[in-house]
Amino acid sequence: MIEDAPNGRPAVRVDFGVKDVRLLYNAVDFYLENRVKVYDGKEPIKDSTEDVWAMRKLLSSVILEYNFHSH
Repeated sequence: MIEDAPNGRPAVRVDFGVKDVRLLYNAVDFYLENRVKVYDGKEPIKDSTEDVWAMRKLLSSVILEYNFHSH
């Protein structure tokens, strides 16, 4: 479902289980560890690394909160 976030930017709400969040966290972590920094040795990849780190931190927070409340 697409809706506006409090900051006015479009946001997507999803219904993930904790297994899905862990899978996504592992994929983001793997990407950060193994991503290609240069394409064909010519120019740097133009993704926003800060956004990916922020996503990793958010996913980690979700997992930690789940673990805290489930024990």
